[in-house]
Amino acid sequence: MSIQAIVLATFDAKEGYNVENYYPGDFNVEGIEYLLFPSGIQELDNCTIFFRFQDQLCLSVFSKLQHPSFERSAFFTSVGLILSDDINFGEAVVKYGETLLYIANGLSLATLKYKFGEDASETYASEKCTSHQLSDSDFFKSLQTSAVNLEFDSLFEKLQGNKFAILGANSKELSQSYATILLDHLGPAFYCLYKFALQRKRILLISSHDDQLYSIIDMIVRLSSIKRSSDASIPILLSDLHPFYSVGLANTSTLLDNDLEEGWIACTTDTVLLSKSSLYDLALYWPDNSFNANKYPQIFNSNSIRIKPSYDDLINFKGLSRYLSFDGESSWGLTTYSLASKYIFNTSHHNLTDQEFLNENMLDYFQRYNQKLLTVLSSNAESFNVSDMQTLGLNPCHSLDKSFVSEISQIWLKKHINWQYGKYFWLRRVSLIFLASTCFLFILWKLL
Repeated sequence: MSIQAIVLATFDAKEGYNVENYYPGDFNVEGIEYLLFPSGIQELDNCTIFFRFQDQLCLSVFSKLQHPSFERSAFFTSVGLILSDDINFGEAVVKYGETLLYIANGLSLATLKYKFGEDASETYASEKCTSHQLSDSDFFKSLQTSAVNLEFDSLFEKLQGNKFAILGANSKELSQSYATILLDHLGPAFYCLYKFALQRKRILLISSHDDQLYSIIDMIVRLSSIKRSSDASIPILLSDLHPFYSVGLANTSTLLDNDLEEGWIACTTDTVLLSKSSLYDLALYWPDNSFNANKYPQIFNSNSIRIKPSYDDLINFKGLSRYLSFDGESSWGLTTYSLASKYIFNTSHHNLTDQEFLNENMLDYFQRYNQKLLTVLSSNAESFNVSDMQTLGLNPCHSLDKSFVSEISQIWLKKHINWQYGKYFWLRRVSLIFLASTCFLFILWKLL
């Protein structure tokens, strides 16, 4: 059984949140009406919401309906399917999305007719007919008929009897979709997010509502997963990062009280959660609706202190974008950052991307890197040196990268790292910084 329950909830300025109907009748839906509606509903016309209710996933469609007869001329409906199968957002949309749209359309129409009369429902129906192409499928027609008649038991039976598509885990199209999201919305912040996910930390994404936030969660969970290896020296002790998807102030206690060893990732529109530093280890924040403007997020640690991507993160992102983008972007930026990092920070061109990436699925590529990371750590934990860091595309002098390696070794392999950098390694770094600064001042003096 794929679907546990179907729920219809409404909101208006006079009556507040209400669960209008649900099926089966013995299913406990207490409190779900607050989760079915996103924060800032007055600013949204419609959207898809994905969240956990009683540790089960729920996919819902929210709609804002406007008519002079409504309280403050606005009435809100949300129809949710509580799922029993443990799938991610992308799979849920493909599997149930179109079906849920038809059900939500019919139930909203029937609710308007019941509460506000024929005129309001006809206005809503005409708007939907012009904005959506209705399917001629007998299945969808029967769904809408049951929805319009508020036959929840019939809807539930039809949903249970339908054979939904079985989806592949790693498709090329999915990889391309993730690549677009990474380039447009994450930028160099991606590598910081990816590293914290590998460390199984608590991660919070804060932005105005956008379905692609759920896709970012799906992507990070998959990219940070580690497949079980045949190598007995690499035990897999942790599960994938736990996705909570959409959360709000009502979920604060759940997030604080959980003891998930595998960490979690969630998104919210409640910016006040950014001030609750004990709630998360890493927060990505898109201020002032900038998520839709293709701007990169600000990054905050658990002390609510803003951090910025390292030079190596910039190098790796430039390399990644070089392979993922199709606009023929110049590699000058990559060269500039590589030279700066090589001669000032003692790294080399061992980036997290290489020529092999061109012929690989992005999801497979990062899972292969994760396996390589554990293999190198398992072999060299007792004597980890500069060359080992460079092999992994990490900065041997950057404190966040060193902390990353130490934590990965501890939580995945239960080993402590024994750093072997050489007695005078720090002198090399200082001398190179001095040399680079001198060259910069000399060039500046010549230019002036």
